[in-house]
Amino acid sequence: MPFTIELDNKAQKDLGDLDPLTRSWILEKIRILEDKPFFIDGKKKKKLKGYEKLYELKIPPYRVIYLIEGQKVIIKRIIHRKELYRSIRQL
Repeated sequence: MPFTIELDNKAQKDLGDLDPLTRSWILEKIRILEDKPFFIDGKKKKKLKGYEKLYELKIPPYRVIYLIEGQKVIIKRIIHRKELYRSIRQL
């Protein structure tokens, strides 16, 4: 059974701040999470160190921060890798 993808308000704003080409590229990559949010490219996804419920999808140079609740994948942030830890402290 596929997972449902939801973007919270901050993730929607993050996505809206990107140029159209980057936005569509990231949305395409996020769709991977519908089938296997725990496994990507055959590797088990690890939780972000120090953040019990958060996972990270790497789409260089961006990071998609998400959590899984039941059959929902909730995208919390879509941020440049340089801003990663500063931004997730605010979640």
